[in-house]
Amino acid sequence: MKLIRGVLLLSLLSLSIAIQYDCENDFFDENFCLISSLRASNEYPACKMQFPEHKSIQLQFAHLEYLSPVLVYRMPTVERLDISNSYVGKAFVKPELEYLKISGCQLSEVFLDPEEEYQLTDLHLPANQLTRLPKNLNHLKNLTMLDLTSNRLDFLDMSQFNGLTNLLWIQLNDNYLKVIFADGSVKLPALTDLSMARNDIGLLDMSRWEVPLLQEFYVSNNRLQELSGDFPKKFPQLRTVSLAENQWDCEWQLRVRSELQQQNCTFEWFDCRDSAHNLATVKSLKKEQQLRQSMKDTLEQFAKNATGTTAVDFDDIVDDLFCRMYGVQ
Repeated sequence: MKLIRGVLLLSLLSLSIAIQYDCENDFFDENFCLISSLRASNEYPACKMQFPEHKSIQLQFAHLEYLSPVLVYRMPTVERLDISNSYVGKAFVKPELEYLKISGCQLSEVFLDPEEEYQLTDLHLPANQLTRLPKNLNHLKNLTMLDLTSNRLDFLDMSQFNGLTNLLWIQLNDNYLKVIFADGSVKLPALTDLSMARNDIGLLDMSRWEVPLLQEFYVSNNRLQELSGDFPKKFPQLRTVSLAENQWDCEWQLRVRSELQQQNCTFEWFDCRDSAHNLATVKSLKKEQQLRQSMKDTLEQFAKNATGTTAVDFDDIVDDLFCRMYGVQ
């Protein structure tokens, strides 16, 4: 009897110190349940937290060293989880989730269990601290949308996406990507939209890509000189392309512009490296010539005022001045 009383007492005590979180908006709002200032730590253990039974939960101003399995399973009915304006160091992805967004939370690591069957279709992790693709990402068999914009990715093996046969959309803008390669074939049969703009990409190997439905492709503001792999012919569905602000080889540029026009693709003007260099050289030469002429005119006018004659040839003198001042002849 004393043992039973002790267990009941502990149960009541546990309930009395449970941390109850309620929706700060209308609970009956079918769109989402908003919860602010969630904290999980030794002082505030996740196992003592209770959450509303809602399919869609938004967290803001949270501080979570680890979005742990214990914590997410305290949200038994959640299917959509959106976390913003918070700190989340690491995150466990609950297999039952269909939508997960962790935005601007300094996230550095994501845990996916290869033994689980995930329901996730949308994974949005923009403005975080990820340096690599999440391990076991290709086990998200239902994934259609992937957003890794504004992280710290610096290189990428595209074959890591193999297995994501439903993936339609990949956003990799505003990272630190330098090299994109493929350690084996890349098979993305459903992908239609791929964006890698505003990185530092110098090498993009597309020779092993099998992406037959690609329609939109964005790689502007990088350091690319050409795209390997018979671009753009190997993407017959291509409709919109952004290639501006790179260092394209001029022969490659001429060929690709012609082929994009033949495929009826929409694209903005993109310069090649040689033409841009030549244009800069021409402008520089014109400026130099104007400066030389101005110096010569000034010297001739000074001589005329001093001697009353302009018989002196100042070309050699101007050349000598330029050589001394700018190191050019």
